Amino acid sequence: MSDTDVILELANSLDDKVSFTREACEALLQVPKIFRKMAIKTIIKGAKKDNITKVDAEYAQQYKP
Repeated sequence: MSDTDVILELANSLDDKVSFTREACEALLQVPKIFRKMAIKTIIKGAKKDNITKVDAEYAQQYKP
């Protein structure tokens, strides 16, 4: 299983209303492993606020430091 697959599985397991595309998860490869879950939760929180149900790479990039 690739790192992208691991991130995709984690991201899609954290919330039943918000899902992530593979491209969004590829963008998260830059985030150190120790902070990935926190980063994904932050993106999910923003997606819910913005009524986004499918996080793509463009949306995920908004949260890039």
